Amino acid sequence: MEQHLIEANNTMLLVGSIQEIRLREELLGTDGSLDIEKAGTVAISALDGYHKTEVLDKLDYVRVDPKDRRADQ
Repeated sequence: MEQHLIEANNTMLLVGSIQEIRLREELLGTDGSLDIEKAGTVAISALDGYHKTEVLDKLDYVRVDPKDRRADQ
């Protein structure tokens, strides 16, 4: 776990990794993704906005060929 102080607003950014995920199998999509609508997930915006989720589209995962990257990246 890493902690980084953001001085602009005196908050802490935490960087870590997921160690374990527990969920009901029926919430998994055929591609292994989590069906957040079926799970009844609520999304938040800002400090006080709560929203229901709705899938708009699912796009292909972007894959970058390492030989196409610039040398400065």
